[in-house]
Amino acid sequence: MTKLFGVTLVVLLMGAACQPAPKVEFAVSDKPDYSGAYKFTLAKTAIKLDYGRTADGKAEDRKKIVATAVPMEDESRVFTMSGRYEDLFSITTVSVTTAGDTRMFKTVGSDVQSKVEDLIKNVGGVVAVLAPLVFVDGAPPPKADLPDVIEISSLLTMTHPGEAKFPGRLANGINYTLTVDPVAKDAIITEQYLASREFQSRGSVLFYSACRSASLALANFPSAGKTTYYNFKIADPKFVQTIALPTKGSVTFHDTCGVDVAQQRSDAATGDKILSTLVSQVKAIIDAKNKK
Repeated sequence: MTKLFGVTLVVLLMGAACQPAPKVEFAVSDKPDYSGAYKFTLAKTAIKLDYGRTADGKAEDRKKIVATAVPMEDESRVFTMSGRYEDLFSITTVSVTTAGDTRMFKTVGSDVQSKVEDLIKNVGGVVAVLAPLVFVDGAPPPKADLPDVIEISSLLTMTHPGEAKFPGRLANGINYTLTVDPVAKDAIITEQYLASREFQSRGSVLFYSACRSASLALANFPSAGKTTYYNFKIADPKFVQTIALPTKGSVTFHDTCGVDVAQQRSDAATGDKILSTLVSQVKAIIDAKNKK
C-alpha cells in the first residue's frame, strides 16, 4: 500500500511539473467586496462623430466627418476576479491594468509558480497601445448639431447573432445606416456563459465582449447622391468570447475589441490619456442628449 501511494504521488508531481495551468475565480459583483478582488466590466462601443478640420488644421471643415469607435464600460454588470490562488502544486498570481479611467481590462498578466520545481516565473507585462485617434486635444467645442454619438449597445438590445441594420438620423440631420455583421461562431451568449460551469468554477479561462464588424453609411454626404462609409470593429457585451490565460505572460486587450496573448513589454501612457479624454467626451455628449 505504501509503494502504491508513493508511485501515485510521483505521477501526480510529474504531471504538475509539466505545465501548471493558471487558476482564477470570477463572480458577478452584486454585494460589497471586502476581499479586494479585481473589479472589471465588459466593453461596449459608442461611435463619436464630429466635423473634420481643414488641411492646415485651423478651421472646421463641414464637408468632412470624423467617426471614432470609442470603447465604453458596459455598466449593466460588474465582475470580480481573484488575484491569487494556491493549491498543492502551484501558486497563481494575476496582475491587472485597466484602460484609462475605466474598469475595462487593458492587460491581464498571469504568473504560475510551480511548487514542485520551486521555480518562480515573473509576469511579462504587456499593455495595449491605442491607435492614434483624432480630435482629442484641442477639439472644437460642442455645437447644436455635431458632435454626436451613436450608442450601439442601445440598438443591440436583442441577443441576435445574425446581421442587423439600424437606420437613424444624426443631430445635424444626416441620415445613416449602421450595419452590424454576425457575431463570431465561437461566441457565447453572455447569459448562458454566466450560468455555465466554466464561469462558476475555478479555471484558467478569461472572457471578454465579443468582436463584431460594423459599417456606418452616411447618406447624401458630403453632397447629394453620395454616400460616405466607415468601417469599425465593435464590442458586443451581449456575447462573450474566451481565451486561455498563459502560464506566464499577459493577455492584451485591443483598443476596440479582441485580445492577444504575448510576452513583450510596451508603453501606453499616451494611449491611456487619449482613451480617458474620448470616454469623457462621449459621456458628456450622451448626458446632453438625455437631458433634451
